[in-house]
Amino acid sequence: METSRVRMLSPDVWERLNAASATGEQLAVREAIADVSTRLLAGVDSDGGHHLVIALLPGEPDFSDTQTRGLSVTTRLLTGTGTDPTRHLDIHCRDASGNQAFDMIGAEIAEQLDTSAGHATDSVRRILAKWRRFWGQSGLALSREAQIGLFGELWFLAVWLIPSVGISGVQRWRGPLGARHDFEWVGCSVESKCTASAVGRIHHINGIDQLAPPDQGRLLFFSLRVRDEGGASNSVPTLIDYLKSKFQVDSEAADHFDTLLIRAGYSSQFENEYRKLRLRIVDQALFEVSGEFPRLTSSHLAAGALNGIRHVSYEIDLTMLDNLAIARTPQDLATVLQPT
Repeated sequence: METSRVRMLSPDVWERLNAASATGEQLAVREAIADVSTRLLAGVDSDGGHHLVIALLPGEPDFSDTQTRGLSVTTRLLTGTGTDPTRHLDIHCRDASGNQAFDMIGAEIAEQLDTSAGHATDSVRRILAKWRRFWGQSGLALSREAQIGLFGELWFLAVWLIPSVGISGVQRWRGPLGARHDFEWVGCSVESKCTASAVGRIHHINGIDQLAPPDQGRLLFFSLRVRDEGGASNSVPTLIDYLKSKFQVDSEAADHFDTLLIRAGYSSQFENEYRKLRLRIVDQALFEVSGEFPRLTSSHLAAGALNGIRHVSYEIDLTMLDNLAIARTPQDLATVLQPT
């Protein structure tokens, strides 16, 4: 997902709205980001719930969505002071734990209203579709498996990538945005996998082309093996704390990192629970996906062999393939990334 120029609504927008002035079905509203779009309003209802409101122009269709957990969209008639009722899209955040993500959605909608020639309804539908994964998980803690997967991506970002390329490396973390590989930039992609397997460096691969190289450049594979250990010092929240301390000098990087965490399904409301999963690093190595590296892609199969197949998953075992590793320590990454 491309990021918005204004990454999220300012908290001041909501602080200046007086919920006490809204009664019954009424909303207290004000412009959300006036310097981007005057069509988008922020509103609060009598219970303090957050709304995004857009006046529909003639010819723009109605839109409703009541199936997404924690979020609803309705088309309703609203009346301003001294004006006749007009149609508005009302996007309501029904779960306060999602307010930060809701502010990011608002920023995306404002930019689309400013730059898109299409209907506001179409822009809202597309943006909400991109965020539906988050809203489907809203209020749910990450599973142990998901925590381990996120830990692996954060570890590569914090321990390997940023020390080699600087804090701008956070822009290369693309997995939470739905990209094919976890880290992507011109000329190189990195797929990160973390395993807690007790028998070796065994990784689960999702999809027939997850280990297919990018259109241009090479694909690297980061393998991290961890062990759940009560005395260990590493956890998902400790890595997040460390990275946020690095991003304090760059507000844009900090905001982008927060966006990525939300898109990855991480919510700080479960931080205490996440701190219970403490992980010790057993092994880490970087491989290049080429030559003898084990993989299955569509190019390896006979033409037509995938007809009717919707999903393929498999496991690779790198335990006895140390000879294929191109880097064993984070300090080696800078050399690996040098142009050849």
